[in-house]
Amino acid sequence: GGAAFEWCRAKGVVYQEEAGLTPENDYLGDKFAAEWALRGIPPEIVKLGADNLLTDASVCSSAKHAADIIASGGVVTIASNVGFDSPRDNEGICKPRGNWNHQMFLASVHVTPSGRKCFGCGNSWGEDAASGPLLPGCPSYVFGIEWDVADRMLGQGDSACAVSFQGFINDLSWASI
Repeated sequence: GGAAFEWCRAKGVVYQEEAGLTPENDYLGDKFAAEWALRGIPPEIVKLGADNLLTDASVCSSAKHAADIIASGGVVTIASNVGFDSPRDNEGICKPRGNWNHQMFLASVHVTPSGRKCFGCGNSWGEDAASGPLLPGCPSYVFGIEWDVADRMLGQGDSACAVSFQGFINDLSWASI
């Protein structure tokens, strides 16, 4: 988590579309991750991030801190070893299960009809990776993580929050805050 933010401070952030990554050229697959892990990110893509440097970030170690950051328009990356079932329950939440290291992001806060507090969590598994009902207003790659589960994950100490970028406006119009 922290290493990714250090990169964003030094090199910036690039939209997938700006880099020419589209579903048609399989940006949702492992092709680019494997290639770039082996050879590095192509210099022409790195160059595109120079006008979108991360300017304000910090460690995020609790669900309350994450909710505050999201409410102010920021995004939280969550790095942990907690895995999840892929079917969402009837309120859009996935149950924790298994143990695998990965990084996702939290970008919305919800209270379900039954009163459960949760976060909308985006993953890199592609559209429709989790089945079942969506959280209100969220795209299909987002699933719910209950507050206490997120608090435990954030407490592992390798998650961070981004509040502002040079030349970049947070557009969380789909988020339910």
